[in-house]
Amino acid sequence: ILPTAPIPDPDPAPVRLMMPVPAERQAAALVRQLGGWYEVNSDNHVVEVNMVYHQTPGGQRYDNDRTDTDEALRAVSAFPRLKRLFLRGGQATDDGLLRLTKLSDLETLYVWDALKITDAGVEHLSGLTALERLYLQGGSLTDKGMAALKNMKEMRSLDMNGPAITDESVEYLLGMTKLQHLNVSNTGLTEKGVDRLLTLPELKSIYFPIAA
Repeated sequence: ILPTAPIPDPDPAPVRLMMPVPAERQAAALVRQLGGWYEVNSDNHVVEVNMVYHQTPGGQRYDNDRTDTDEALRAVSAFPRLKRLFLRGGQATDDGLLRLTKLSDLETLYVWDALKITDAGVEHLSGLTALERLYLQGGSLTDKGMAALKNMKEMRSLDMNGPAITDESVEYLLGMTKLQHLNVSNTGLTEKGVDRLLTLPELKSIYFPIAA
């Protein structure tokens, strides 16, 4: 009896990537088919997925124009050691973010043009307490979504927006005592709320427009 054929290399030309462990190859192949890239650690487990762009050591940049599907989020749930995830536009949806709930090692999540993300999607992230960097620009968020972040004590950099985010959200952010960089430039926060955020002990920069 012939052994089962191995899963083929998930990495087509023109960019060559390291092959992950067998249990993660099918998901890695889907990431590549959707125009994305991944990185593995020394044990060949996928630790980064970038669905936006890839830059080779030689400086060649490749951009992914497949922003019309969140199918890649179905793949990343197969990477239990994933630490970094980069998405754009329709690659991130409220339903899709549900796939991240078991990724307890996730430290970085960036979503550019997060037009399909609402409070419901952010609530799926509430259990990811290892998150250190969260970037969600373009979503429709309110104080309810910010409340879902209140237990993220490891947060170092936070970039959220939404005119419906008010000074009420300050209560959820004050627990992020390791926070160093905060962008609330497109929110409904007032100077009073921002003054309270300035009491965070590690804060180095805050982006907030001052009224003329």
